[in-house]
Amino acid sequence: MTVKLMASWSYLTHQIEWSEKLYQRIQSYGLAILASEERTGKTGTFIRVAEVSQADNILILTKKAAIGGIEEHIKNLGATKSYTVINYQSIHKVEGEFDFIILDEFHQALCSYPKPSETFKTVSKLTIEKPILYVSATPFSESYSQSYHALKLSSWTPFKHKRFYDWHRAYGIDDSIWMNGRQVKQYHGTQEPVIKSILAKYILKATRREVGFKHEPEDHLHHVPLGVQTVADINMYRKTKMKHFGAEPVPLDSAMAEMNAVYLRGGGFVENNKDCYQMSSEKFDYFMENFGDYDDVAIMAHYICEQKFLSSVLQNATVLSSTAHAEGVDLHKFKHLVIYSLGFSTSKHVQRRARQCNINREEPINVHFLLTDKGLDKHVYECVDTKKSNFTARIYNEGTAVTE
Repeated sequence: MTVKLMASWSYLTHQIEWSEKLYQRIQSYGLAILASEERTGKTGTFIRVAEVSQADNILILTKKAAIGGIEEHIKNLGATKSYTVINYQSIHKVEGEFDFIILDEFHQALCSYPKPSETFKTVSKLTIEKPILYVSATPFSESYSQSYHALKLSSWTPFKHKRFYDWHRAYGIDDSIWMNGRQVKQYHGTQEPVIKSILAKYILKATRREVGFKHEPEDHLHHVPLGVQTVADINMYRKTKMKHFGAEPVPLDSAMAEMNAVYLRGGGFVENNKDCYQMSSEKFDYFMENFGDYDDVAIMAHYICEQKFLSSVLQNATVLSSTAHAEGVDLHKFKHLVIYSLGFSTSKHVQRRARQCNINREEPINVHFLLTDKGLDKHVYECVDTKKSNFTARIYNEGTAVTE
């Protein structure tokens, strides 16, 4: 897509400053990392980097939900270069040669370890000898082990190790655990001060406060009591490894299946294949009593089952996905953001909390979490928020039992 239009927007002062610094890094090192907080204007910044660069054909890889917003910025900022904007899952459709690569929200698709993702393998064919700008509000938020494959995409990566395992021997910390009678390596632990020192010259960091935002997100935890039958069902799932869907019991044949069944039941639902039934309404009743079906309310739910139910009964409130809409969505005009159920990712949690942030917002930002008193969601929140760790089936098995 080549856009040559009169600009109807203008770059903010900090976007101009950041873009100059980032381009200097790219000229010096072949890569740069923009790691400013959510809602601080990263899109305008990386477009200006491309515009001031000597590149003519720019490839922007991003998540699908963000494509429209990026194309809108390109148009309204009066960009003059040739841009191809595409989501990571559609890279196989990319044609042509590019002289500058922007990896937006790269933490999602390119930071897996110890083995590289399939997306990494595809992207790596496009980035050889190309300058790269990495963009994310939450780079390496779970572990600095995430940095190895992401930066390996650059021909000028500071990490010259051919394999992740060699890299981890140099920069990792042994955090093996015992599982089923044997020791299992995790590769999560790293020598953070050493890695931070290496990466410092590539990264530009900035906070919302530095940019001039008046308000930061504040969490409000709502403890929702569950009914006797809901608690009994949850405990039955854990004890019998079975859930009842209609007349037939359905096996919960993995820790993940049990975890999802427990979590979903706390929200009021039972699901089997694509069939979903509402079994109780404690969470929904609490939402209606405290927030209501109003157009200044946005509500996020983790499971499609929950989203479909909420969409079917709410006429005015906006229903969103806790995962798909955790990034790239501007909710600053909504008074209330209610999290009906969280996802299991720390980085998504950080991004999700910031959806209402905007430099022009005058009123406080309150993010409301509905946490059941004997359900799973309070454990999920504690893990992703307080412990800064993804909530996994292993963590679930280690002690999130629901007591009667």
